[in-house]
Amino acid sequence: MSEDSNNTEVFVYTEGVFVPMDVVRVRVHPSVTTIPYLAFRQRYKLEEVELCEGLMVIEVQAFYNCYSLKRINIPSTVRTIGGTAFHCSSLESLTLPEGIESIGDYALCTSNFIQMRLPAIMTTIPVGLFSGGQSLFSIEISENINHIGSHALSCEPLRNVAIPMNAEVNVGFYVDVFGQCEDLKQLFGSGTNVLNALKHRFDNLPIHKIIYYHSYNNITSEQLSDATNMRCTQKRSLRIKLDPTGKQRDCLGMTPLHIMACSTVQNLELYKVLVEQYPETLITEDRWGTVPLLYAVWGRAPNEIKRFLIESYQSLYPNHEFDWTKMVVTLGKTRVPNDVVRSLLDIHREFVPDLDCEKWIEELANTIISKKTFGFLLQFGFTERVNAIGLMRYREDLMEE
Repeated sequence: MSEDSNNTEVFVYTEGVFVPMDVVRVRVHPSVTTIPYLAFRQRYKLEEVELCEGLMVIEVQAFYNCYSLKRINIPSTVRTIGGTAFHCSSLESLTLPEGIESIGDYALCTSNFIQMRLPAIMTTIPVGLFSGGQSLFSIEISENINHIGSHALSCEPLRNVAIPMNAEVNVGFYVDVFGQCEDLKQLFGSGTNVLNALKHRFDNLPIHKIIYYHSYNNITSEQLSDATNMRCTQKRSLRIKLDPTGKQRDCLGMTPLHIMACSTVQNLELYKVLVEQYPETLITEDRWGTVPLLYAVWGRAPNEIKRFLIESYQSLYPNHEFDWTKMVVTLGKTRVPNDVVRSLLDIHREFVPDLDCEKWIEELANTIISKKTFGFLLQFGFTERVNAIGLMRYREDLMEE
């Protein structure tokens, strides 16, 4: 054991050592290259794990059922992640390294990710990789993927995803890749219809495709600006006209601005080009009735991105009215972390300074929303009321109760 700056005990893991069942914080020693089978299995109190560069293999069920683990950083040296290695229902943040070579079946299932980007080196998405994800609304898949296993993308709120044209995908009652993708099946019905739509999602929509794959191709604002302009020859003169597909909606009802807001790689300069060229997409709703701003909030976009969108709305569409209740319900149907809901409430206050929490909570009482989110809204409303009436001397006691 060692102690960090907060005097919290940290368990230093070395090869072959037994991990205590009540461990909370772990630092894996730099000499470790493999975390073996079952090493941290069912360490229910485990909250933090520090993995070091040099680690290469995380074996089957290495962190299985670590219910309290929310974030983990996978080193760039890791090449293999075994099946059900991170079967952790509270896991919110994990980035797959670009050099990953193999991932086992159900390796990341039941986790609480909100977004995921698969490394370009991957050619196969294993069986059940993201199955059971209750907050995962966006997955970026490179065009190198040629096979997708059954139930691999089975996440109820999944919306932003595209399937490469040549990818081999099985769909059927028992092997449906899209299993529990209720939001997608709401639009297309069967898994077969979902697959066909997503394979042809970007047909004749070059700007949409550029934005979806921009994290793989390192697109710059200059390149995007060039792409949005069509150069054509007319009467021996070269003239430039805006590519109209940039304001059109794809099969999901999304514009390029929606897709940008869903991206795991946020780029303010790309936003500026899209809003400058296609300002109407700021208030365009997709087929679920969602505007780009909500996806930026859902995906925890940087504050500068959210600020840019807010200021753009206020400048270009000052009289536009958002359905804030619908936005909260959209987030509340998932297990989205409370900080995401709080971010939406803070933005709501930008547009409607006098937020009537009690009225809003009353409206949400009979909607389909998770107990977790509704409880957070109750607490948020109570805090607002305590602050408003100035009961500062009772505040700590009230909040504790």
